[in-house]
Amino acid sequence: MGENYPAKSFKSGNSIAIRMPAELGIEAGEEFRLVKHGDGSLTATPVSRLKEGFLALAGSMSQGWMAEGRPANEQDRRDWSGSEASASR
Repeated sequence: MGENYPAKSFKSGNSIAIRMPAELGIEAGEEFRLVKHGDGSLTATPVSRLKEGFLALAGSMSQGWMAEGRPANEQDRRDWSGSEASASR
């Protein structure tokens, strides 16, 4: 686990903001994706890292991957009318 840094929340307009210590090296205006966990803790991930991760994953696919498109996937038609007869199928 990494180092701990103190941070304090404050009111900023109609939002709550968290002042980040300069030691973290975060640039002003940098965008983050926040995840709130069940125990109340938060994880903040820079959006740029999310994009880099996706592009790395997409770039790892072989050249011919999905070249012929997706295979057809036949599915039964669904009856959304809610009748009992269709539910027993």
